[in-house]
Amino acid sequence: MNVTALMKNFLDRFAYTLHRPRFFRQKAMIVCTTGALGLKEAMDRLSVIRHAGFDLVHKAGFYTPESNVSLKSLSKIDKGIDLAARKFFEALQMTKSPSPKLIELMAFRAQQAAFAACHDYNLAECDYNYFKNKGWLERNRQYYTDAKINPLKNMIVLMVGKMVKRKTLEDLRGVPWNS
Repeated sequence: MNVTALMKNFLDRFAYTLHRPRFFRQKAMIVCTTGALGLKEAMDRLSVIRHAGFDLVHKAGFYTPESNVSLKSLSKIDKGIDLAARKFFEALQMTKSPSPKLIELMAFRAQQAAFAACHDYNLAECDYNYFKNKGWLERNRQYYTDAKINPLKNMIVLMVGKMVKRKTLEDLRGVPWNS
């Protein structure tokens, strides 16, 4: 009732891009099918690609049972495929990057704070260096891209970043090897 083992393996191997996102300005669409159960769970699992930087423009999920597929079901699937293709095509034509969602901004600030804090303890050096080379550790940096950020959202995520940094430093100070 989720993604296949092969897809899970792929996602696990792809997970480093969640720490070092690189697919900004790239459009993505999730297409899933299932015989009966697990469609929502699979699409939710695949939605993690947002954190690699993808602009997830649409999710299309279809129930395709092994038998007893009615003409009504096929018509519904055809309409869903047409809608998904149209949305994806329209997204490909758009040149303006979407404004990040609050959760995406919080993920950026949390990573920014954690990697900066870990650097002081010689941890997560690859992630730290990636962020530093991209300019993402700069104090005034609001997000991975130069997206327009709502000031209220920015204030919220600044507080999140401060809390993450404080918690990370507290946790690191308590590690025995740190003494």
